[in-house]
Amino acid sequence: AKRNGVRVLNTPTSNANSVAEYVVGSFIAMSRHFYECNAKLRRGEFKRIAPPDLQGNDVSGKAVGLIGMGNISQRVARMMKAAFGTTVYGYDPFVEKEEAEKRGFIKCEKLEELLEASDFVSVSVPLSKGTINLVSGEMFDHFKKGAILVNAARGKIVNEENLYAALKDGKLKAAAFDVFEVEPLPKDSKLLTLENFSATPHIGGNTEEALYRTGMEVVENVINVLEGKPAAGIVV
Repeated sequence: AKRNGVRVLNTPTSNANSVAEYVVGSFIAMSRHFYECNAKLRRGEFKRIAPPDLQGNDVSGKAVGLIGMGNISQRVARMMKAAFGTTVYGYDPFVEKEEAEKRGFIKCEKLEELLEASDFVSVSVPLSKGTINLVSGEMFDHFKKGAILVNAARGKIVNEENLYAALKDGKLKAAAFDVFEVEPLPKDSKLLTLENFSATPHIGGNTEEALYRTGMEVVENVINVLEGKPAAGIVV
């Protein structure tokens, strides 16, 4: 495209708010066992209300760890602080401490530090050579007891075999994933046998509002390019 003088544009922020809402909603849903309660209720397994083994936890006042400090994480940070008064930690080797503070994060220099401090953890980084299996192996030993992990970024950032073991062994209280190595997640995935795991088919940015914003931004940017005006989201 560059060689042929073709302008390439994208819309990097159009669905950020929708994905951020997905992350916050997942924190609440998994903390209160919504998925497990729904599944068991449909199977008629309950003999009483408010079963003790499905006692949840409040989100308010807890610590949130956000892997990546980009557009989505910044929105999650604002939502969690404003609505629930949480402490927000951030890990991003490309963001300096001062800039992290401006964006609303307490910067962690190491990922292990963030995991050890956080009750809720969300992955919001792009997939690259440096982020493949970013959360894998012994990294799961650093999660705080009772922690909840959400991934609405990309599959392969979290190792799915290791994730299954961590959920099965109780290293994690629960997890909610919207992205996987293979999408949609195959029905024979071991993860789908776990009731402390919620899976969705990459719907984080699939809202009416996000799609509208994307379309409008594309049209506006194309018009600006054709008219020789500055355009947002220029890649080439």
